[in-house]
Amino acid sequence: MNDIVIIGNGGLAKEIAEYIDNINDSTPTWNLLGFSTNDPSQIGYYIHKYKVLCLDKEISNWRKQLGLVIGVGFPNRISEISEYFINNPNLYFPNIIHPTAFMAKYITMGNGNIITPGAVISTDVHIGSYNIFNWNVTIGHDTFIGECNVFNPGVNISGNIILGSRVLIGTGAQILQGLTICDDTIVGAGAVVTKNITEPGTYVGIPARRIK
Repeated sequence: MNDIVIIGNGGLAKEIAEYIDNINDSTPTWNLLGFSTNDPSQIGYYIHKYKVLCLDKEISNWRKQLGLVIGVGFPNRISEISEYFINNPNLYFPNIIHPTAFMAKYITMGNGNIITPGAVISTDVHIGSYNIFNWNVTIGHDTFIGECNVFNPGVNISGNIILGSRVLIGTGAQILQGLTICDDTIVGAGAVVTKNITEPGTYVGIPARRIK
């Protein structure tokens, strides 16, 4: 069993702890030590059966091999957290893949991705690092996904998409076939993207349009 800590102790972090339990029920893999935090007042509290163990800065100086999972659901914070810990060679970011997710045979993937219950990732998809695929997200064939993106529940990404980094796709949004989405974009809940997005910003509605 490999030691692992979840960075953060909010709602997403609690969900990730249950995903790790589910993985262990199927194939014993992880020894979850608990959660880390930036708030000293939280240390020692229990979230279900796991403890808020220590401050993030203590993890950054860890002297043994330790897996980390980023339990924060905001692209810019994910990027900051991954960069904060990357210089310690004892720390690594495994991919956490729930047993109920469907993963096609021909997928390439970086590190630190979280793939949750019911997610479907089709064939010939390239996934970078530190992405979160929430419940029942679907990713179509021949899609390229960058880093530090968050796909909220029920998102549908069609095939042949190029999606940059630090993108947040809101619950139930859809991106139609063959489009490109630039870095640092927010797509609102329920939006339908029908054209390339080449300018960072927030896009909402059907069809999705940029709001100022």
